[in-house]
Amino acid sequence: AGGGVFSAAQEAGRFALGVDVDQSVTEEQYQDVILGSAIKALNEATYTVSEAVVNGNFSEYVGEQNLSVEQGSIDFVVGQAFEGELPDVLTQNIQDAKEGFENDEIELTCGPTSC
Repeated sequence: AGGGVFSAAQEAGRFALGVDVDQSVTEEQYQDVILGSAIKALNEATYTVSEAVVNGNFSEYVGEQNLSVEQGSIDFVVGQAFEGELPDVLTQNIQDAKEGFENDEIELTCGPTSC
């Protein structure tokens, strides 16, 4: 989410979720409203492809590349201000969802631009 979403959440006394990185770290002024963030380890994917270019085997990476929970490339982290503060049932639900993705018990539907 962007700063506008977090600012609106603060003004309304609501909460929001971050994306791509732990936005409770990168957007410190909004730590009080960022419950957590869905993160993607794009830095690892970028490094892997860059290394392939340097080593001359980029052709192995041409085409669709998917990040996954199993690889540790996708995760959900609790916001810095809320670590240890969420109700146990919510913490368990988050853990159950992570395990469901890892064990293919929860199917992720692919869209036109992502999977």
